[in-house]
Amino acid sequence: MAKLWHDIPLSSIISVSLTVVIAIAVDRLLIVTIDRTLAHRKTQLGASENYESFLTRLGVLRRLARAAIYLIAIAIVLAHFAWLRALSAGLLASAGIAGLVVGMAAKGTLGNAIAGVTLAFSQPFRVGDGVTLRNDYGVVEDITLMYTFIRTGDNRRLVIPNDVLSTEVLYNHSILDPRIVSTVKFWVGYGADLDVAIQTLTAVAAASPAILLEAGPPDVSIGEAGQAAVRLDVSGWSASQAQAWQFQADVRRRGLEALHEAKALPTQLPLA
Repeated sequence: MAKLWHDIPLSSIISVSLTVVIAIAVDRLLIVTIDRTLAHRKTQLGASENYESFLTRLGVLRRLARAAIYLIAIAIVLAHFAWLRALSAGLLASAGIAGLVVGMAAKGTLGNAIAGVTLAFSQPFRVGDGVTLRNDYGVVEDITLMYTFIRTGDNRRLVIPNDVLSTEVLYNHSILDPRIVSTVKFWVGYGADLDVAIQTLTAVAAASPAILLEAGPPDVSIGEAGQAAVRLDVSGWSASQAQAWQFQADVRRRGLEALHEAKALPTQLPLA
């Protein structure tokens, strides 16, 4: 083996060194170009849906391009060593079996990579979108070739293989219109004045900082008449899923206080 290394001509060593330097330089140039392109596109589009789509596609393309650069560089480097070419020729007889074994072992990996490219261009969700997956709401942080990263509301990070996402049903709260209608339910007693209770809850919902009045005023309707109480449903628009949760919490707290002051709360709740 030592003799093989001594037999390598100086020209090959220089060529290999230049190849490595050029690969690193091209990689750096690619990153700088992509960063400038992103900055320019963000200036043009701002935080719009077109920019989020562009960011998602470009992120996956950047990873593919960097992988291709280094794969080509490795191939060029190996081509300078005659003894490696001879070794590879000797392995051709077992290449079919080895390829089959590697293919089976890498089935999940290749599936994830293909799914990652598919997700980046079909875009059922994009970087920055709010999604609900298996009852977990979160914001898509990154889409790589292998995994998608989602940050949940309690600051956890879901790391999901892309081939799982490609067959999973999820809710995207941002892709068409991030606005969402949420509903808070209250029970009032039969002895209470329903008109006063409805006006009270309407005022509470309209005063919530998380309501989006531009999309429409809050609505209070009678949802159910139970044996012991009447259910009032308070609905309102919010700008996002996160704002909807804030709207529900705020209306639920202040609504209960207002109904208590109006003496409209029931003495007994309906049995579930």
